[in-house]
Amino acid sequence: MISMRKALILSLVLVIITISGCTQLSSQPSEKQVTEITKYVCSDSSIVNKAESCPEPEKKALVHAFISRWGYNIYDSTELIFDYGIYNFGDAEAKDIKVICKAIENVTETRFSFSHDYGNLASKQYAYGEFTPKIPINFDKNKGYDAICYVESCQNCEILYKRIPSLVEYAEK
Repeated sequence: MISMRKALILSLVLVIITISGCTQLSSQPSEKQVTEITKYVCSDSSIVNKAESCPEPEKKALVHAFISRWGYNIYDSTELIFDYGIYNFGDAEAKDIKVICKAIENVTETRFSFSHDYGNLASKQYAYGEFTPKIPINFDKNKGYDAICYVESCQNCEILYKRIPSLVEYAEK
C-alpha cells in the first residue's frame, strides 16, 4: 500500500504537472509552430477556407525534354539530326532553355554530346525542337549508338529529371 505521505507527494506532482500543462497551453505558440501550421494549412488543398495569410505560390516552370528520334541528315551527310519533345508543366514561362542530346554506347557511356539553345516555352505547353550538329570526326557510323536528350538549364524553371536521383546519375554521366 502507498503511504499517506507518498500519496500526498504523488498528488502534488500531478497538480504541478497539470498546472504547468495548462500554462503551456494558454501561452502563445512559438514562431516555429505558427510557421509549420501555416505551411500545413496553405499546402492542404482539402481545406476550403484557407488562412488569409497564405502566401501566393511561386510561379515557376517545370520542364522536361526527351528524344523523339535521331539519325543522319539525308540532305547533308556531314550532319546528324536530333528531334526532341519538350514540355513545360509549370505555371510560368521557361526562358533560355538549353537542351543536351547525347549519343551513348553500352547504355551508360557518353560518346558524343551536343547542345541546343531551344529558347523559351510558355507555361503548360509542349513543343518539338530539332537541331543538326556536325558529325564529329571520330564518330563511327558502324556502331549502334543510342541517344538521350534532356534539359540542361533554363531560367525561372525547375528541371523535372533532377527530382529523380537515378535519372540525374544516368543523364549526367
